Amino acid sequence: MTEETQQFTSGWLPEKEAEDLKALEAQQEVCGQKFLFDWDEVKSRIYAEAEHYQDWLPQSLPPVYNQNSSNACAAISNAYACYYLMQLEAAKRHEVTPFMPFPAWTYMIYHAQIAKDHNYGGCSLAGMLTANSKYGILPTAAYGKSITDKEMVALRWNTRVTAAEVYEKYSGQAERWQIKVTRPKTFEDIRACLRAGYPVNYGTSVQLGLNKSGEYVPNGTTAHAMTWAYYRAGYFGMTNSWNDGFGWEKEDYVKKQLNGRYFDCFALIGIERDETAKPDWSL
Repeated sequence: MTEETQQFTSGWLPEKEAEDLKALEAQQEVCGQKFLFDWDEVKSRIYAEAEHYQDWLPQSLPPVYNQNSSNACAAISNAYACYYLMQLEAAKRHEVTPFMPFPAWTYMIYHAQIAKDHNYGGCSLAGMLTANSKYGILPTAAYGKSITDKEMVALRWNTRVTAAEVYEKYSGQAERWQIKVTRPKTFEDIRACLRAGYPVNYGTSVQLGLNKSGEYVPNGTTAHAMTWAYYRAGYFGMTNSWNDGFGWEKEDYVKKQLNGRYFDCFALIGIERDETAKPDWSL
């Protein structure tokens, strides 16, 4: 690994996306229903919904998760996206009660069960979705004052402890949901997803700043995962685990991110209960 490559392997791992996407595709067979859709299969429906809903806005903002010194941005952005999707489904069909997923749960699952590296570094977006579909989503509310100090240590970021005891105690509280996803291809496609209310998880290697002419130019190369929650009047509403959790990006800023050295994204386009998955908790 070259020094140039190392700077891209922090919280989001672009080099792992292709490998983990294969695992996500294979997971369809375990869950018994299709949940990963080719963009061309859903494009016309999403563009039609974008016109119908006319720039969906989340009903409420989620609790702020700051990753601090951890590499958990992909886990946190995944939690935000799931929460926004639940809000949308609740508003459309009133069959979902939104809850905030606990990102540490997904983070631990990825490293202990999917990647099996126990290094507790960065994660891929596809890996987060695999964890959701196979092992369930744990509500933050499942963790109360009853959690022991030892269990809390097992849920901290970037630790090398064994998570078996945490899995045994809390796996029964993880709610099984099947999240339907697609991979929009262009800037216009991403914008249509957001206008229709579908959140977009994305990883980018481009950090931008304004120059003296007021133009956005690259000023950093740290791979990072975030969530776009909505689009309105030229602005993308986003959540970012680096700061206070919520902000906005202009269209030209977003376009430059899409043209960076590394970029990948998944739009979450549906969520249903699914009790068919039978995860293997063996470590």
